[in-house]
Amino acid sequence: MIRVNGQALPAVAAYAVGITDIDGNTARTIDGTMVRDRIAVKRKIEVSWAVLTKEELSTILNRVSDVFFEIEYIDPQTGANQRGTFYVEDRTAAGLDYMDGTIRWKEVRMNFVER
Repeated sequence: MIRVNGQALPAVAAYAVGITDIDGNTARTIDGTMVRDRIAVKRKIEVSWAVLTKEELSTILNRVSDVFFEIEYIDPQTGANQRGTFYVEDRTAAGLDYMDGTIRWKEVRMNFVER
């Protein structure tokens, strides 16, 4: 469903794409009419995984460690695969269990924001 720099990520448990207008000057005229200067439309992709091994989580975090990277994703507006340059926001993971020296991670979440 989602690829980073051409490499598929493990299957996600949840996937949401937000479409955001980036405005320059926005104001209202004297009669209250909104006037906007939309300068771009950007995507924000929210993904999460229910459970990941330590190796899977490490691989994902390393793939998104650059300042910017390419993501291929399914876009809800076009219904097709799209590519774009993104950065990652906060990344969270909760420990699920620790057995025989190996941890599994749950509720792993991160957001990708289009450049």
